[in-house]
Amino acid sequence: MRRAVDLAGFLAQPTGAFLCGDSFAFYNLGTVCGWRVWGRPSRDEAKQLVACIATAYAPGAPPYHSLVDLRGLEGVDAAGFEVLLEFVKSKREQMATQLVRQAVVRPPGLLGALSSGFYVLLQPRHRVRVFDSMNEATGWLRPPDGGSLSALVEAFESTTTVSLVTGLRRWLASSLHEPVPGDAAKALGVSLRTMQRRLTAEKTSFNAQLRLARVEAAQRLLVDSDLKLAGVALDAGFPSSQQLATSFKEVTGMTPSEFRERYRGKLA
Repeated sequence: MRRAVDLAGFLAQPTGAFLCGDSFAFYNLGTVCGWRVWGRPSRDEAKQLVACIATAYAPGAPPYHSLVDLRGLEGVDAAGFEVLLEFVKSKREQMATQLVRQAVVRPPGLLGALSSGFYVLLQPRHRVRVFDSMNEATGWLRPPDGGSLSALVEAFESTTTVSLVTGLRRWLASSLHEPVPGDAAKALGVSLRTMQRRLTAEKTSFNAQLRLARVEAAQRLLVDSDLKLAGVALDAGFPSSQQLATSFKEVTGMTPSEFRERYRGKLA
């Protein structure tokens, strides 16, 4: 596979090439295409990704099988989500005939439910299934060009090293109430100073990740429970419902009430 230097270079000659952004990678192997995302893709990253996906629907492009790897997803940006949703809606008719099968490997927890819920909102006309493991996904996908699928999976697996941020988020998920940075560093097997340095290198901080983890916990409670906002705030580790509302709006672009109304009963 040929690595494109930038989006323009990829779009000029997409077949047989791949493009890596800050939070996504897209691979166009002709009859097999795939993409993976990690971290928290922004609206601009989502726009670049859909531009890449669109190459599979260019005039003369062959029918293809698609593999989507969401295991590295750490958060959902509302604006980025809408970009992807609107793009897929606009291509729904083409997908019905151009996209033979699509296998999606979802992340664990609420983000996995959101990934499944995406297709509920979409009401796709192509064959798509969501899986918990790569082996299950590739076993179902079964494209005629097995070599291209193997190359795609190898590319995915070679770049799925868990970042310190991912490890920290997993630790925070069970330590939302007054977590101690030193305890987190110990659990991650690094010194506190090393943890802080590596978080800075990944353009984040302990407090920023704590806020994201608390918002994710609040999302889960809003969808799965009847708790009032004060109860959601308390269970998710926020000092008050006002701090919940402020952080939730900044992270998701929606108020807690809007999120509950939109997604409750739609996530599987």
